[in-house]
Amino acid sequence: MQYAFFRRTMFLVLTLVIIMLIQTGSFGQTVDSTQMQQSMVDTTNHNQFPDFDLLVYPNKIWHYHIQPRTVRNTIIFYFNPECEHCQWFAHNLQDSMVLFSHDFFIFVSYHKPSYNKAFASFFKLTGYKNIVFGKDVHYYLPGFFKITETPFVAIYNNVGILEHTLRTNISVQSIDSCLNRLSK
Repeated sequence: MQYAFFRRTMFLVLTLVIIMLIQTGSFGQTVDSTQMQQSMVDTTNHNQFPDFDLLVYPNKIWHYHIQPRTVRNTIIFYFNPECEHCQWFAHNLQDSMVLFSHDFFIFVSYHKPSYNKAFASFFKLTGYKNIVFGKDVHYYLPGFFKITETPFVAIYNNVGILEHTLRTNISVQSIDSCLNRLSK
């Protein structure tokens, strides 16, 4: 008896979903990979430095509405402390900080500030004045940049204009290469 009720309910739900898809014109449409890639990296509406709050250890909120002016460029690095690629990047960054002495890194995640601090401490990135680690308090950046996976990098020039976003093949060398192109 319950099985028959379940089948009738599922049939009704699926019928309604198909009718809605047909009415909205979404049924049977395909999206090619180039359209998908363009929508993933479309930042034309987001050229200005984002306005977001960052919770840093020990429970201070920093409001970023303009890029820090004391630096040449700002790199927003959206990460997950458990991500192996993010850990690999942090390990390589500690040996290459001399390359970024005039740039400002904002490491942002959705984890607690204490967790981010432990990540920074483990990779010996706490002693630098041009690196800050924090939690995106309102989970603003994933929607702003359409972030679907970590790591993600956004590079802003010294006047707060977005110059590059990196979603794949993120390394110290790739960020340095982007920054070198900016300085030319």
